[in-house]
Amino acid sequence: MHWSIGDMVLDLVQNSVEAGATVIELAIDERDRTLDIMIRDDGCGMDEDRRAAALDPFYTEPGKHPGRRVGLGLPFLLQTVDQTGGNYHLHSEPGNGTELRFRLDVSHVDTPPVGPIPGLLVDLMCFDSEYDLEVERSCNGRSYRIARSELQDVLGDITSVAARRIVLEFLENWEDDVRSVAVPGSEPEA
Repeated sequence: MHWSIGDMVLDLVQNSVEAGATVIELAIDERDRTLDIMIRDDGCGMDEDRRAAALDPFYTEPGKHPGRRVGLGLPFLLQTVDQTGGNYHLHSEPGNGTELRFRLDVSHVDTPPVGPIPGLLVDLMCFDSEYDLEVERSCNGRSYRIARSELQDVLGDITSVAARRIVLEFLENWEDDVRSVAVPGSEPEA
């Protein structure tokens, strides 16, 4: 089983990459006790039969994952959503991509930890494929945005060890800022 929500997101974004998406949007919003995540892509999409199969833990598309007989990304997510009183919405159309939204109560005893967001985002940007990942991250009203294409413009190959380290430190700083709690009256004056 996945040990964190981040592991589930990694698996689901990999599905988007494997579905031929050229643009993948990811929104991660933490607010009070809730975690809202949205993954939207412009990949090949799914018809009703493929959506039903994707929710079946004992099915995976032939040849999609060599050496693996099952695909568990969506089934694990839906099990977690069900066990924790969350909700989800999956919309997909052939030729028009897929959108998945889910909400979890992070204070529920059965909700896995979110995991380290900066490391997750670095991993999501390093799949071996041509795609752009556009991320919007927010926490209690503070937010940041980053895109894989922006990082590639500055760093070139973002999969190198040196570039991954730079991106990780950059995102850790932004994550610290977004998670910091503003003290009333401590905001800088304009």
